[in-house]
Amino acid sequence: MLFLFLIPYSRLPQELLVEKNSARTAVREKSGYVFILYWMSLFVYVGVEVTIASFIINHGISEYHISAYRAAHFLVYYWSFIIIGRLMGGFIISNRRSTYIILVSVITAITFISIAMISRSIWGLLMLALTGFSHSMIFPIIFSGGLSCFKKPTVVLSGV
Repeated sequence: MLFLFLIPYSRLPQELLVEKNSARTAVREKSGYVFILYWMSLFVYVGVEVTIASFIINHGISEYHISAYRAAHFLVYYWSFIIIGRLMGGFIISNRRSTYIILVSVITAITFISIAMISRSIWGLLMLALTGFSHSMIFPIIFSGGLSCFKKPTVVLSGV
């Protein structure tokens, strides 16, 4: 939480800011706010990711009365679907508009969560695990969007 309050006071390299139509000050202010909004959305994204993961374990043990060992299998499925979704999101982002990807991802995640809420069987846990796939396709959009307000070298800014 401390990092959330320190972001506005951090000093990013000024020469990396994008200049458009020689309105450097307006772009500097706008890119700073865009960067912070994308960073905050990434913070919320990770929070949702971890919350669903802990919910799979707790809900599986308390509602479906399965062992922690079997609930851990669904957690492995969830994180595996997240990895696959991030990779597919990275490939899809170059071909499609980001709003289309976000819309499809949100609709499928809502569908999977609705099925998980209605289902009273193990299929509900599997639908929660599949939510990781649809939810994680948004990650490349958020990450690349946060760095889009800077010009080269974005590799240095991303920590790669």
